[in-house]
Amino acid sequence: MTYKEFFNKYNGKYTDFDGYYGCQCWDLGQRYITEVLQLPRTILDGSGLVSNMLKAPKRQVLDAYFDEVPTNEMVQGDVCIWEYGHIAIFDHWDGKNCWYFSQNPNPCQVMIINRSGLHAFRVKNKKPIKIKYRSHIETDGWQEWKKDGETSGTTGQKKRLEAIEGKIRPTKADID
Repeated sequence: MTYKEFFNKYNGKYTDFDGYYGCQCWDLGQRYITEVLQLPRTILDGSGLVSNMLKAPKRQVLDAYFDEVPTNEMVQGDVCIWEYGHIAIFDHWDGKNCWYFSQNPNPCQVMIINRSGLHAFRVKNKKPIKIKYRSHIETDGWQEWKKDGETSGTTGQKKRLEAIEGKIRPTKADID
């Protein structure tokens, strides 16, 4: 499930993941971690207050699955935890405010939340796929290596693309 699918599923609704204390921010966070990120529910389980996720021993669990990222580098889908005890999912920046998908006391919705005491987390290894590739063209042979969406092959020359060679997650030396 993608963030957008998750948003469409829960937007405007209340969700109670664990059946305790009604529909809290924690419930939406837990659903996101398990349904979208497909991580174990134990990441949030047993934390008591959400703010305890930022302290040992729960911080070590959080750090096993997430990297903390600067709040000015958040991307849609990052998990956000506030020191005062709130959790939400970053949605977007409109040039003036940060918007988060959140619940409590209202149903799930995108809202502005003050960034004071905010910590943002991104799933480990959720880096863009790096790829390096080249094409073998009729009468031309192998072309130079291309990377990350650059055009490989020919256009308008009516020559056959005879082969493609590629490397997924090449080393930095391969990309440069």
